[in-house]
Amino acid sequence: MDIKIENNDICLKPNGEAVLISGIEQAVQQVTLAVRIPKNSFIYDRNLGINGEVDYYTDGIEKKIEALINECLVHTDVSVKVLFISRSGERIVIGVEVYNGYESCYTEVVING
Repeated sequence: MDIKIENNDICLKPNGEAVLISGIEQAVQQVTLAVRIPKNSFIYDRNLGINGEVDYYTDGIEKKIEALINECLVHTDVSVKVLFISRSGERIVIGVEVYNGYESCYTEVVING
């Protein structure tokens, strides 16, 4: 289980308790954080994050991004497949299929936009 993060902050219930997530929702959150957080910037886990490590404008970079995401995932049963990278100016969208050993989910992670 993880604490749910929304809008770059911990999501809280009305009573002030943190909202917990698990399953595919937890896996998707983990992948999203791995892509968006700059390497070494997350104080609780210096291995989390790939942002700033790759040049998203390099041809064929999808496999390298996929490998970097898989390296920094906490749960070994979670894996990702980068389906595409869309670039428009500074805005980058990465289409990712997340699989947690039981179910899969498609998500898009937006960087710089």
